[in-house]
Amino acid sequence: MKKIILLISCVSIAYMGWAQTPNEKLTEIYPEQELSLLKEKSPSKIEYLNFISENIYKIMDNVPEDKLTNYPYLYEKDRQTKSITDNALDISDLANLNILKFDYIQKKSLPTTYRIQNSNKLIVILPREEVIKKFNQAHNQ
Repeated sequence: MKKIILLISCVSIAYMGWAQTPNEKLTEIYPEQELSLLKEKSPSKIEYLNFISENIYKIMDNVPEDKLTNYPYLYEKDRQTKSITDNALDISDLANLNILKFDYIQKKSLPTTYRIQNSNKLIVILPREEVIKKFNQAHNQ
């Protein structure tokens, strides 16, 4: 019985340590000091940021040209100056996309759609309610 309790404790501690570790997308955006503070004070926020860095968007392919013009481009945000840059999300960025680098709007219950430069693709930022629901489902598995 003691071995089972010890095993469960070790697995729980290992899981908590893993869940609180910022992924490379977070370490690219946030200063180490800020991530350390978050890890200490709000580990669940690290876990949530890790999740949204991979799950807040979906890509739509083969969008007709006449529909593309209805959507704005998605631009990078300079995290130090808090200003929007001239760098729009480009098709070449998709392989290693770090959505946290961009200035997107996430609405509560409606998706927000942006155009991807040099392509016939769109990026859809999923609504906050949907992302939270997916996070809770993933978290409870």
